[in-house]
Amino acid sequence: MAFLTFRNASLLLLLTILQISSANAQTVGAMYKKCKYWELNGFPQKLELNKSNLAALECNQAFQSYRMSGEVHCQLSLKGLAGFVAPFDGYAFRAKSNKDLASKFLSWAEENPRDWDKNLYSVLWKFTQPFKCTN
Repeated sequence: MAFLTFRNASLLLLLTILQISSANAQTVGAMYKKCKYWELNGFPQKLELNKSNLAALECNQAFQSYRMSGEVHCQLSLKGLAGFVAPFDGYAFRAKSNKDLASKFLSWAEENPRDWDKNLYSVLWKFTQPFKCTN
């Protein structure tokens, strides 16, 4: 039983570190490096929670949250409620997977190195345009 408690405490500490480092590293350049690491490893869907996978895990989780947010915006937009969530235009998109969204981001980031110092969320609309909202 003590092992489970230690494991849970370790997991909580790692997740806290992930959140802190994510808050400080949401620039395009920082996220590009993390996502490139994930891509070079073949975009595995299941990532073991350990230090060597930390960058890939951060990329996967960041794009998971962006993908879920885009989906919510799509649902609101399709119901005519787009004006209730600002900024709205360009943030409504429907990507099939974290991998698809991260791949599109990597391609866009490689073509736009001048934007690497910008916050990732502020440029999200620049690479999510191909992911259209549909019924």
